Amino acid sequence: MWFGFSDDGLGPLAIRPVQFHDMWSRSRAISPERGLALAVMEQAITDLADQRFATGRRGQRLYWQAYDWVVADDREWPFSFVNLCDALGLQVEPARRRLLDPVMPVVAPAPRPDAGLEGVLEKAA
Repeated sequence: MWFGFSDDGLGPLAIRPVQFHDMWSRSRAISPERGLALAVMEQAITDLADQRFATGRRGQRLYWQAYDWVVADDREWPFSFVNLCDALGLQVEPARRRLLDPVMPVVAPAPRPDAGLEGVLEKAA
């Protein structure tokens, strides 16, 4: 995965020791407002990644709605992209470039556990 999604928003998968200490020394509690902001951002990321090559109308509509939301510079609506970036401590332009990158990997669903694999694992134990 090209980025990690955490309480702090988008971040690199590898972190420096100073960042690791900061991450562990803060409270894990998330305010409802921050949780909603993260959920809105996460949904836009998911729609941009999953629906990029959608063939159906619904998927295409979801992609273009997320795309329009990311490229807009609206500061009046509290949950606009630029306002959420500010609230989450993200720089707008780098986040925008990363989300709209044409080589952004498509998020694949997690594979379902195979019933046959359980038998193999039981034998190994």
